[in-house]
Amino acid sequence: MQCAPPMTLAATLALLLLHVLIAAGVHISIVPDTNAFVLFTPHEGTNQSKSLIYLQNGCPSSNDQSVVSSESGRRHFLPLSSIRNLECAITVKIASTVVSLDRPYVDVLAVADVSTLSYLRQALCVSTQLSFASSMAAPTSCTISPFDSVRHSCIIRTLIPFSWFPSQEGDPKQPIMLSHSIGSDCSSPPVAAHRTKLFLLPPSSGYQSIELDRQLSIRTRSNISFAADSVTTIMMHLKFNDKNMHITAIQLRVWLDARLEIISAASADPTTWSLRVESTDLPESHSTFTCQFNADEYLKTWDGYILMILVKMRADQSMRNAFNREGNAAEATVHWALQYLLDQNSTFTEKTVTKRITTRFKISIDTPYVLVPLMKDSNLINTAILSGRQTSMPMRVLTVSEGGLLTDVTANSHCISAESRVLKTSPTCSSVYVDGSELRGMGKIKVHVHYEAWTTSIELTVWYPKLPITVWISDPVLNAVKEWQIAVWKWLPQGRRKKEARQFGCTYKFQQAEVRILAAFQVGDERTGERIYLSGQRDTLFDVTAISADHVHSSDLGVVAIHRHEGRILLNALRPGSARVTVRSHTPNIDYGSAPVVVTEDPVSVRSITAELVVDIEVGVMHAVEKPNEFLISSRILSTLTHRYQHALLACRIHYSDEQSTELSDIGVEEYMLNVWSGDERSLAVIHRNSHALVELIALDDTHDAVINAELRGPPHCVDPDAPPIASQETLVHIRFDDAVRTSRTVNSKEANSTTTTDVEARGWRLETLLGALIVLGVIIGVLHMFGYRARRPLSEGYEKLVLPIITRLSSSGSCGKDENSHEWVWLSKAQIDSGSINSRYSQKSTVGVAENSTSSVDTHRSISYRGSEISVFISPQPVISVNNDTLGRHTTSWRGKPKVRMTRNAMLDSSSEHNLSRYTNGSVMLARSEGEMRDSWREMDRRYPCRREESWRNSTRSSKWSGSGPMPEYLSGLRESVA
Repeated sequence: MQCAPPMTLAATLALLLLHVLIAAGVHISIVPDTNAFVLFTPHEGTNQSKSLIYLQNGCPSSNDQSVVSSESGRRHFLPLSSIRNLECAITVKIASTVVSLDRPYVDVLAVADVSTLSYLRQALCVSTQLSFASSMAAPTSCTISPFDSVRHSCIIRTLIPFSWFPSQEGDPKQPIMLSHSIGSDCSSPPVAAHRTKLFLLPPSSGYQSIELDRQLSIRTRSNISFAADSVTTIMMHLKFNDKNMHITAIQLRVWLDARLEIISAASADPTTWSLRVESTDLPESHSTFTCQFNADEYLKTWDGYILMILVKMRADQSMRNAFNREGNAAEATVHWALQYLLDQNSTFTEKTVTKRITTRFKISIDTPYVLVPLMKDSNLINTAILSGRQTSMPMRVLTVSEGGLLTDVTANSHCISAESRVLKTSPTCSSVYVDGSELRGMGKIKVHVHYEAWTTSIELTVWYPKLPITVWISDPVLNAVKEWQIAVWKWLPQGRRKKEARQFGCTYKFQQAEVRILAAFQVGDERTGERIYLSGQRDTLFDVTAISADHVHSSDLGVVAIHRHEGRILLNALRPGSARVTVRSHTPNIDYGSAPVVVTEDPVSVRSITAELVVDIEVGVMHAVEKPNEFLISSRILSTLTHRYQHALLACRIHYSDEQSTELSDIGVEEYMLNVWSGDERSLAVIHRNSHALVELIALDDTHDAVINAELRGPPHCVDPDAPPIASQETLVHIRFDDAVRTSRTVNSKEANSTTTTDVEARGWRLETLLGALIVLGVIIGVLHMFGYRARRPLSEGYEKLVLPIITRLSSSGSCGKDENSHEWVWLSKAQIDSGSINSRYSQKSTVGVAENSTSSVDTHRSISYRGSEISVFISPQPVISVNNDTLGRHTTSWRGKPKVRMTRNAMLDSSSEHNLSRYTNGSVMLARSEGEMRDSWREMDRRYPCRREESWRNSTRSSKWSGSGPMPEYLSGLRESVA
């Protein structure tokens, strides 16, 4: 079969929308159901036009999580790993969404989910890019690999241009956009899928100031120090107000320590100050920054920043070791030379004087500058109140150092929830959880994280089910089903000195219903009072039946009983009355929701039964439009048998007169009997399994479509066998084999036909040869009898003893075929043949010549072949030793003409004609034996083959009169029967 060409997204969407209908009766579930739910709309019922599932954070919780579509025993598993995208393997977190000017960069953390990454078995690339207005920064990236434990996480540090920051104190925050994406190749990063807004802060008033002179100063963050790979901004602040000094430019030369380097420099206010940078090489390596005032006239007054320089400490290994020694005594020296360029008309006399200043910066070990809590999602769904089991979300605490190192400090951290009644945290910040004791949910709950001197917080939203919870019952009124009775146990009144007793009885069956527990997870806005639903719609509920099944109870178990079957809840009505189906917690005893159900004796009838062939179930999944956490599931039942010996299941559904329907597989097997048979057993075979609860069909031939008939009856204990069925259905089964299979079958048929013809010809040739040899043997025997001492005896006696059985057997084999090759031979020795036996319907009249008036001559003999029972009878003219019981009357009379008598079968040594003939040497005369020898022989036979009945031929009164000498009396002659 050729693979279909790849389809575009639009074509795929159209195809899925075409097959989006869920077949009636197909049940959708998720196994395991951790952080995964089936969405359900109550007013649409079970026959919804589509089925949606919700996955928290849009990813499967494990590699073995699957969508299960089931129908009458047939299940199809669709692993959710097929929708797993690359983003499920990596968690991306921005260290801080607020960026200050002293650290003009943004750090993006990428941490791999090791289990998912190992499942994908490929390296992934995380790409980031900054944008501001129409400007975009160069993209940056890092690689995550499952094959190297060191590369299970990475950090991307992206520098932000100084021109994007607010230039002066008091300016508003400047928003910019950070986009990131995850792909398989860093050379061609995919289109940005996620965008996050960042805010750039203006210069702070709390910066540390180092004066170069009384007008120009250096501004840095407080207690500035350099660490390996650290990046720091040094800002030049000018406060000028001198009318005599006409400044047109400021020139600044910088000699840096060998361990420092300048990354970039920019004018703080490009519209007012233009910047020119010049650098010289060794031996006197320095950089010159010239800030030119752009106005036509000279500078009269200024109070603000004019220059920003980004300096980085080199990360050489030797320097890193020198910096990390105890005492932090290392320092980096920076020399400054400052000169003001004045206007020609200026009267200031010190315009040519250059001022030199030296500053020193500390070198310290690399320390964290930010604490980052990391979680896969910011939403926690509280299902603990329904399941009674704790619902948690793992959490990690990471630190990012000045030099860009990532460290996991979860074990040394401490967390506190701002709302401990709604959300709880583990002592070491390894997880956040809910345990079912919560009474409400809340949005944006802060969890405070502490690690040594650093603190931070993270916000989470806890979704709580709306109370009372929805208990949906497919049919809240359950009626008695007319003409359908089931077997029940009835309790008898307790008698005196007797225990309780039960008796068997029959009563009408009641309808049954399906129960689903549905929850609407929500949070409330305390300021506006607005309710926000997790599904986005008020009527779209989460199916939590599987996780709350143990908490569903019936208020009256005598009226309705709860039956749990494969993650579903069914209501079985027992007697008329009313009850409530309740969802109740154990501790404390709180009813979260309930729904009434009524059982009535008002009869309904079975309108019809529908049968559908389930060869397989086709399941597809795709993302829902504009809902990243929801997926559309489409199921389609395949009902055509496509190859020989393919198995299929029969799905039956019962439709009642009140427009309700029930799947037959949901009903107990003891409450019904389903008879299914095929109209053409050569094309379709039917197999009943599991006490007729599961009907399996097997395709045998596709010459034409087959028809199956299904009849629904009550249990055999409560129904008359001659009563009509409750419902019946005739279903057409489509059988379409592939062309290759059909061609192969045709070729095999031709080969089989040719082989059969060859075998028939060979068999015919062997038969003719054997018949010719028998004829020659008969001629030789005749000649010997004519010229030998046996010529005095009638030829027919020996011929019938030896040749006739053989010819009869051969003729029977040639005429009847292979089905009659094995016969049971019965030798009869009797003076007269009972006419009842010959004329019975079990005899073959065409092979028996029966005289109208039978004589009692001993020489009378007949050969009878019982075709109907595959028994051939040869009547010998000579009596032989046989075992009989005259009292049973079973010589040759028809067993159909007399009452049935259970016979005792005695084991025989041999029944072949050769063995019988070898025991005699002369006609009807037995070998002379003494009376003692004969009795001993009989005793030996009794020891070897004891009689099973007390009355046997040895105990017969008549047989005891024979002395044992002379010919055996006629009353001992009888029937000897054997099995070949």
